[in-house]
Amino acid sequence: MGDIFKDIHNATIINKALVQNSFNKVKKEHNEETSKALVEVAKFIENSKDPAAGALFNNLTEELSKPEPDKSRLKSFWSGIEKALPTITSIAGAIAKIVPLFS
Repeated sequence: MGDIFKDIHNATIINKALVQNSFNKVKKEHNEETSKALVEVAKFIENSKDPAAGALFNNLTEELSKPEPDKSRLKSFWSGIEKALPTITSIAGAIAKIVPLFS
């Protein structure tokens, strides 16, 4: 069964099923380091408790899970995450590993 959310207000929810699907796809099509970086970014965003960044990250992972992700959409989602959560630059190592997914 998937995640079930009820009576949630002003919270950051990362859809773990989407993250897991994209993690597996990225690991298969790229490498394990990149997939681990994706999980590190997910944890950072979840810990930030920023709902906008969480929603954008869910969109990004959903797009990554598609057979042929649209790089322009991925760039747009990532740009939105950076604007919503400027502190994400503190995990530059992880970011450097995932940027090739959408550049």
